[in-house]
Amino acid sequence: MVVTQGFAAPTRVPRGQLPKKMTDPVIFRWDDSAAVTATALACYAAEHAEALKKPRLPARIAQFLNEPRLAYDASAEPDPDAPPIQDGNGSRRFEDGSLYTGQFANGEREGHGRYRSSLGAVYEGEWVAGQRCGKGMERYPIGNVYEGQFTDDKRDGLGTMWYPGGDTYEGFYKAGKKEGRGKYRSASGALYEGEYRADLREGQGKERYPDGSVYEGGFREGKRAGMGTMRYASGDVYVGPWKRDLRDGKGTFQYAGGARYEGDYRAGVMDGHGNYRFADGSLYIGDYKNGKREGRGVYHFADGAIYEGEYKNGAMEGFGTYQYIDGRAEVGRYENNVDIIVQCGGMLTMR
Repeated sequence: MVVTQGFAAPTRVPRGQLPKKMTDPVIFRWDDSAAVTATALACYAAEHAEALKKPRLPARIAQFLNEPRLAYDASAEPDPDAPPIQDGNGSRRFEDGSLYTGQFANGEREGHGRYRSSLGAVYEGEWVAGQRCGKGMERYPIGNVYEGQFTDDKRDGLGTMWYPGGDTYEGFYKAGKKEGRGKYRSASGALYEGEYRADLREGQGKERYPDGSVYEGGFREGKRAGMGTMRYASGDVYVGPWKRDLRDGKGTFQYAGGARYEGDYRAGVMDGHGNYRFADGSLYIGDYKNGKREGRGVYHFADGAIYEGEYKNGAMEGFGTYQYIDGRAEVGRYENNVDIIVQCGGMLTMR
């Protein structure tokens, strides 16, 4: 993006003064120091970076937000000496300071109307028996903007929410919360499409992450849970169960480089029993702990040799048997992959 607005011809400003009207967001003086200029540019960049985070609103929503009537309008104040309106068009000020302007029926808000709460929220849309019901738009005090269906004064049915940070949600609501199918797009680039319950991702869904990774499967309480498949941006693929966003249970991890693991996971790492086939053809079958080989296992080397015995912290550690490709076998004790006491053919050897 090319920014030109802040780099018009410099405006000559007498020292210590600022013009009454500034048409450019950044104004420099010929005698400004480099530090002052750098500070001004930093402020300009920060302001525009913040602006880029704001959601790109549809024209109708932007128009709704920019209409002067969203601000306080003294002309809408009801006549304090007039009796409360029963039917037709009019205004009513409530005890908490809220103001409604629109249609009435039998003394209740009914039909189309605009409501400004004492906290600053603004709603414009349909009313039934004094409650928001039907289609409407609402701006909340924190900056969220919602357009969609209402029932019994709450978001209910199909709707869209725009968040101040740039996130958007399109989908179904129930009793004011996201419920059913929906699509949530984050300003960071993440995209979730799937089921919701009580405002959280719950059920089956698909989520694409900013780095390009894609998960498809179960969710619970807003996190990956149950069976699911994660295709990482690196090319790795995991298929199996999840718990609280972490791999947990018996799963399969296919590495982009050709290696493959099938076995147990706990809290996101290999833990329990599993088979790991390396890209060179080597195969380990045995126990894992905290992501490393630990316990008992069998390692089939690519050249045909076999080690069977104990492991610790990913290395051969403890007693084990090493069988060479020529048929010879050594039984001994190992430390960090090195055999220090070996028995071969009835002889005990120290190394």
